Amino acid sequence: MKTNIHILPAICILCLCACKSGNASSLNKNDVIQDTIKTFTLPAIPPMMTAPEQRADFLVKHYWDNVNFADTNYIHHPEVTEQAWADYCDILNHVPLETAQEAMRKTIEQTNVDKKVFTYITDLADKYLYDPNSPM
Repeated sequence: MKTNIHILPAICILCLCACKSGNASSLNKNDVIQDTIKTFTLPAIPPMMTAPEQRADFLVKHYWDNVNFADTNYIHHPEVTEQAWADYCDILNHVPLETAQEAMRKTIEQTNVDKKVFTYITDLADKYLYDPNSPM
């Protein structure tokens, strides 16, 4: 019985230490998850491409390379994504029709990884390409 009395405080201390370490409530309540989407990053055009046609062709084909279309956070930043879309549509005017169609098809296919992103991008396409009151 006396040995149990001496072990009891040690067990209580171990239990208290185990309860304190690593629980979710120990996280700082003031920590805010940082939003990673602040600007749209264009792909780097290789320096050996000096002709405007080559540069436009490369840019149209690789415009969305730095975008993760599975990240739905993009749809909550229309000031970033909508401006990027408008700029993309403008660049499409500087390449042959076949290149523009292929680039647009590829872009829409890439957005198909997430239904919300797909809907958002196709709505932008409708707004900028088919709406008579388009800002373009």
